[in-house]
Amino acid sequence: MNIYDFDDTIFSGDSSVKFVGYSLVRHPFLVFWSFIKAIKESIKLLFKKSNFGLIKSEIFSFVKSIKNLDEYMSNYVLTSKRY
Repeated sequence: MNIYDFDDTIFSGDSSVKFVGYSLVRHPFLVFWSFIKAIKESIKLLFKKSNFGLIKSEIFSFVKSIKNLDEYMSNYVLTSKRY
């Protein structure tokens, strides 16, 4: 899911960072593992064997493992002002 909020009407600040923070509290192992994979991609980037899109994809790869994603995202949107 992509949400574009250029004028901060939906979210105040960077929604990606807030979403990772929200998820880190609820699914720390999943988020941690995604960051490990992103670090591996970042190292590849140093040798021009990767790109930022792949790194971002790895950072958010934990989303595929979240059960009831629609409910999870609804809760995130409702509570996002706290993160």
